[in-house]
Amino acid sequence: MSATYAVPSRVAEESPKGIARMTGVLWLACILTSMVGPMLSMPAMGRGDAAATATSILANESQFRVGSLFNLFSGITYMGVTALLYCLLRPVNRALSLTAAAFGATGVALGAMSAISSFAALSLLHGRQVTVFTPAQLQELAVLAIRLPMGAFFSVAIIFFGIQCFIVGHLIRHSTFLPKTFGVLLGLGGATYVIVSCANLTAPLLIPNIMPFVGPAALIGEGSLTVWLLARGVNTQRWSELASAA
Repeated sequence: MSATYAVPSRVAEESPKGIARMTGVLWLACILTSMVGPMLSMPAMGRGDAAATATSILANESQFRVGSLFNLFSGITYMGVTALLYCLLRPVNRALSLTAAAFGATGVALGAMSAISSFAALSLLHGRQVTVFTPAQLQELAVLAIRLPMGAFFSVAIIFFGIQCFIVGHLIRHSTFLPKTFGVLLGLGGATYVIVSCANLTAPLLIPNIMPFVGPAALIGEGSLTVWLLARGVNTQRWSELASAA
């Protein structure tokens, strides 16, 4: 009988640590792709009016497409992070963990609009399936299709991400299998996401003044937790005890 239950016991022991490390892998991929995507797509757009922007995009179309793909992949990897965080933190509080996952999934859906609109803009610029507009009108529509999601949609998505991070930070602080420090840092990072996004929607002129202070806080919170999950995972014994109690 002891031999029969040895394998399931070992799987149960290693499972939370495996989930934690996979979360770290996907979170690191999300952070990197979310940095690379804008670095490629934004310069490809250039500066100026709609005509100049459209000309720059078409002149650097491959770069713009790759950057948009990175932005899309960032959302895909974060969806994985959201699902795995729910599994990892469910023993702490299932209702709050599910709430955090719902906010994260909504943020991913809103953020995906930016990547989708980028490819839609390319179709407009190439005049595909559109014959009722002049080239100048197509350029205006294409640039609007890009800038609207990158502004309002993205800011609203970041608010959802910020709320998710704040809830996840709260769950980590009340867990016994992850250091409370990471919960505090992630909660602060989530709060900064909400502050910056609300400022961008209501008082965009303030953004250059507050970003140097609140920007690093968000990166430190997510970055430090990602490194810990990759290097150490979770305390499997305490996770199992909490799961059994739940």
